[in-house]
Amino acid sequence: MSENTPDIVPDKLDSPINFKIITLIVLGAVLFHFGGYFLLELETFELLTSIFSIASPLTTGIIAGIIAARYLFSKIFFRAYVCLVVGYISVGLGEILFMLYDYILEEPAFPSPADLFFIPFYPLVLGHLILNISFFKPKINRKTIFWICVLPIAISVFYLNLVWETEWDGQFSLSLYYVIMSSIALTMTIYGASIFRQGALGKAWLLLLIGIIVLSVADVIYYYVETYYGYTLEHPVNLLWYAGYWIIIYALYKHKRII
Repeated sequence: MSENTPDIVPDKLDSPINFKIITLIVLGAVLFHFGGYFLLELETFELLTSIFSIASPLTTGIIAGIIAARYLFSKIFFRAYVCLVVGYISVGLGEILFMLYDYILEEPAFPSPADLFFIPFYPLVLGHLILNISFFKPKINRKTIFWICVLPIAISVFYLNLVWETEWDGQFSLSLYYVIMSSIALTMTIYGASIFRQGALGKAWLLLLIGIIVLSVADVIYYYVETYYGYTLEHPVNLLWYAGYWIIIYALYKHKRII
């Protein structure tokens, strides 16, 4: 496959979003969380939540790996999906360490060595987005440059306004890093979705955008909750992570079907 000719898929291939699947993802997340919380013993609920929190990013990474294999002879797209593979597998490993520190060793899990696996995630997602976008070399006008710069700044300022009165320690700095990086990834996903919206991969990019929006909102809520109240597995923010990961899995599945 040539790197210079974007002939991955036909331009007008129709691949509509099945909103029943989106509904099932959302309902499944709600039923899993609240059903488990009210029907199971706390220890069993926490164990299942931990397993699901680990399995979701690992599954995402595995599916990204399947797509990467299909792009084996396309240097740019292969590298782009390897970034996703490494990113989501890294998150899965981070979740394992997080649960180890928080619920087995009963030591602070944030910050902890688990962050060594969480920190690379958003740079790797950005690598994926930038490689995909740069392949098509879109022209960027001043209006686009403006909102690409303003949106992550606005999200970061909003978060800072929420946590301004807390202690500016290592946890504060790390939380701010995650929020800034997630807002940049969100912005680049919006830009990518705007570029590909008329193409064969438009629906897959829209799903990817929805998933990243959900994960970004979850991140902001989590770091706010962790800063002021302390996070527990019973917190409803987990619903957003579950839904976000599985919407991204659906986006990757649609991408796989198209290519």
